[in-house]
Amino acid sequence: MYAKHIMPLFLVVIAIGWFMPSGNDTLVIPADETRPVQMIPATASNGSFDNGKSNDIQQLLPDKITLVRENDGHFYADVDVNFGKIRFLVDTGASMVALTGDDARKLGLNWSADELRPIARGASGDVRGKLVTVDKMQIGNFQANNVPAAIIPDGLDVSLLGQSFLARVGSVNIQDDKMIFN
Repeated sequence: MYAKHIMPLFLVVIAIGWFMPSGNDTLVIPADETRPVQMIPATASNGSFDNGKSNDIQQLLPDKITLVRENDGHFYADVDVNFGKIRFLVDTGASMVALTGDDARKLGLNWSADELRPIARGASGDVRGKLVTVDKMQIGNFQANNVPAAIIPDGLDVSLLGQSFLARVGSVNIQDDKMIFN
């Protein structure tokens, strides 16, 4: 049953990156936005987020964050997005940040059914969504502004932290059961 739910999600993520529309609708990241983000002091007193699981995010050094692999084999991060906090599955294979409909609504991002268009192709067919730009995303000391993202109201169970944010962190390494941002 687990593979039954993960495989379509994986295919959606791959398809978003593969089938990004081209032409006037394409989001382009300006060259100066692709460099690693400036380190900014964390908002929490110890640089970590408290979501009831003290080992999810640990501040190792002022410019290093470690995520611990969870029981399902994935890495998750609580990210400050605009003026809210969203729990993301960290997906290094996703081209961009993908928000569930519920998470997008929590952030005040709105859409209507007529704004949804095919943005990817998954195992079940077209993936419909809306391309947006997120003003600010921050995890610990790592912050990025004007992050390209997609709202996918149907078919996405958890928001994905993809390359449109991760590429700005500097480096992301996996060692054993830890993912290290530095």
